[in-house]
Amino acid sequence: MRFNLEFIVALLASLTAAYFVNRGSPNMSPYITFLLLPLLIAYLMVLIINNVFPWINRFGYEASSYIGDKSLGQINDTNYLQLYPSILLVLVIFVLLLYNGILN
Repeated sequence: MRFNLEFIVALLASLTAAYFVNRGSPNMSPYITFLLLPLLIAYLMVLIINNVFPWINRFGYEASSYIGDKSLGQINDTNYLQLYPSILLVLVIFVLLLYNGILN
């Protein structure tokens, strides 16, 4: 199962509601504060999002793939993947020489 934007928004709303209820009335039963209320808020958010914003999942997938393509394209354009192993090798040799006391 893939998490989509609808579930992330519902999860954030339920965690925020639990936080504010716990902060507002710390004497309330923890079963209500941390179990019943977040489940109810998450269900209502998913219901509202499905009925009001049916396109939100497609938007989330498109934004996620755009960000992924953009970041992987930037990494590929810089050609650092071919440079990192040699830099790591030089760093390991330098640390070994420092540890052995050769570079005093």
